Amino acid sequence: MLDKANQNRRGRLAEEYQVMRALPASRLSEYDELSCLVGQHSTIRVKKVADDN
Repeated sequence: MLDKANQNRRGRLAEEYQVMRALPASRLSEYDELSCLVGQHSTIRVKKVADDN
């Protein structure tokens, strides 16, 4: 059943493989570090990007 469903996608996947580049050997950081001054009663917001769980 899955082979039949994926049959139409194989051609497009082969095209994508031809233009894909290899990933860099080192990973990029998963976060950005920012330095800023805040006051004693300041509120900060941290953007949630992804959840690994």
